[in-house]
Amino acid sequence: PALRGLIPQLSTPGQGAETKAVTLQTWTSSSWTSVYGTEGRADQWDMNTVISDGYERVVWVWKCVEKIAADGARLPFAAAINLGKEDEERLDAQPLLRCMNRRANPLETGRQFRKRGFALYLLSKKGAFVEVTKTNGGSISRLDLLHPDRVRIVPSQRGDYLSHFEFTRADGLVREIDPARVRWIRNPHPTDPYSGVTPLEAAGVSVDLDLLARLY
Repeated sequence: PALRGLIPQLSTPGQGAETKAVTLQTWTSSSWTSVYGTEGRADQWDMNTVISDGYERVVWVWKCVEKIAADGARLPFAAAINLGKEDEERLDAQPLLRCMNRRANPLETGRQFRKRGFALYLLSKKGAFVEVTKTNGGSISRLDLLHPDRVRIVPSQRGDYLSHFEFTRADGLVREIDPARVRWIRNPHPTDPYSGVTPLEAAGVSVDLDLLARLY
């Protein structure tokens, strides 16, 4: 108390305790959770928020995804007949191997494609969608990862699980894709065949807490 008069801001009569405040523009905890027991739960998962507020801003989320994706992409793909046996025959001329190990598409090498695929598998509740383009002869010519938020899964009305996929391009046009052209890779949800599971759902509260504590 004897030193309190030396601090001007505390000697002012009626002045309250220090307060702190933070203004959030885009962050809501609902971005990390979904409504269980409803159809289309994966559609509520906002990848842009996951990337901007989780992967790019919380260092341990970035490190986990980066480590798993980089380690997975480091290993080249291989194919063989009688894999692991003495009479194993390596298949090096397969078109799929050329895409996975050399050039997946005009913008990505095979390693870049594999790393981005691992990252989408971990971050997207829908999973990763790979569009396969083939030549007239039926050989695989390129592989493209589709943005999960732009992919709509259309169930079949005839009793089958899947009718087709709808992909919204960057210019807003919607393109219908036959399921035979898409490889849908996801960690399956235990009750919903149209949804996947991402570890960020379980880690959502911790991600919230970490970011908000740092902003505070």
